[in-house]
Amino acid sequence: MNENNGIAVVRSLARVEEWEVNPRGNSCVKIEEMMESLTLMGLQDAIHIWPRPDRDLLLKGHRRFAAMTRLGWEECAQVIHHFDDEAQAFQYLLQDHGHTEPLNNEEKVCAIENGVKLGLTISDLAPAMGVTEERAQLWFDLGEGLSQAGRSALAKGLLSVNVAEVLLQVPDKKERAAATQLVLEDMMGEPLSYKAARDLVEANYILPAKYRRQWLEMQTQLKKKFKVIDGYIYVDYEIMSDYTMGLSGQPYPDYEYGDGLMPKGTDGERWQEKAKRLGVPVYVVPAPLHCDKFVLLVSWKMIRDAESVKPADRSADVPDTPEQDDEQMHVDFIPCQEPDVEKHADLSDEQKGQVKLFMGAIWEAMQEKPAVVMTSGPWELVLDRLIFQADTSAEGALHAWLGITSTEELMLWLRQDKRQRAPLRQALMLLMAAEIDAVGAPGYMLKRMAQEVGLDADTLGGQSW
Repeated sequence: MNENNGIAVVRSLARVEEWEVNPRGNSCVKIEEMMESLTLMGLQDAIHIWPRPDRDLLLKGHRRFAAMTRLGWEECAQVIHHFDDEAQAFQYLLQDHGHTEPLNNEEKVCAIENGVKLGLTISDLAPAMGVTEERAQLWFDLGEGLSQAGRSALAKGLLSVNVAEVLLQVPDKKERAAATQLVLEDMMGEPLSYKAARDLVEANYILPAKYRRQWLEMQTQLKKKFKVIDGYIYVDYEIMSDYTMGLSGQPYPDYEYGDGLMPKGTDGERWQEKAKRLGVPVYVVPAPLHCDKFVLLVSWKMIRDAESVKPADRSADVPDTPEQDDEQMHVDFIPCQEPDVEKHADLSDEQKGQVKLFMGAIWEAMQEKPAVVMTSGPWELVLDRLIFQADTSAEGALHAWLGITSTEELMLWLRQDKRQRAPLRQALMLLMAAEIDAVGAPGYMLKRMAQEVGLDADTLGGQSW
């Protein structure tokens, strides 16, 4: 950098312009006082400029320049500076601020942002602004993280840097914007104090985000112990309040702790043991304030409903081994009467209850004998739907996922990789439900499915179909 130090030259004001990277913009305070001083005493201190090919950029003396412009001055004393690049010139411009009127917090944020855009680092900008690197980094983070409402409140002094720093701890951008609105307006329409703002943001945004991260990390380890294929269902953090009354994991009345003893259980049977025996799911629910950070819950209503289903004779079931051939993979199929769609389109409440009964019994059979039920006759109709179910492309989900394009390939994969069957069974049940709705006469489809998985359809009910 080569400066013409302290040598003022009278030059025209016609080429002098405010530099757009000036964090203060064109705003100046006490212009009238400066105009009066210039009129009475003249210019006591020259302005500083950086001459460019098309204009002279103002570096120092912004209030004087604004006052002279209003007074109609055509020339004044100017100190000329020469810099190698914009970054050097901007550092010199920043060193001026704070002498007459300190930059407000929003202007400090703008200064850091503009300096970074010109290629300067936080280490370069901190000494130019007379602050530590940590403080300069905070101003940069505020510019990156605050919403427009937050930036505006920062400029007006309605939001302090300390409160803004608390808001930056909210990781999600949308949630941070919502938190900012809450902090800026309490019930009386006034900004919250620092303590109140900190407590609100921590309770509603920071801690939930922390607990959510902990839960996602914990699931990886838990799934090795509580496997989905064994009937454990993992509850998303966002909906844990549907199962528990608080962060400590206290269950709602519809649920019981899985390791709790059943009131009338035999031989000290626990809820999760009974659930596993009946094929009822055990819910793994996040509980951030519990000593284990999670709880296992069982729905006693589902236990009750499962106990009301009469168990079918499974003596003829085929062993669940991957080595079974195609004939072993099927049970005897008893043809059902073709449906009369018009006759059974509208179901009575009793029939709707029978639909739920059949679906529950079939799901239980699928859990107990996955290798058999996943390769039985009626499922092939649904498996085709699964294979070729597509979005806007011509390829189905299984094709994109595993490269499977035929029912035969799917059957082979099912026998060889049992670990993937749990999610597939869920998908099959959903597709079966869609088939039932499409047919309009659920009795026909449900009886076929029940017979294929080794259940006695007559024992389950459905005589009115």
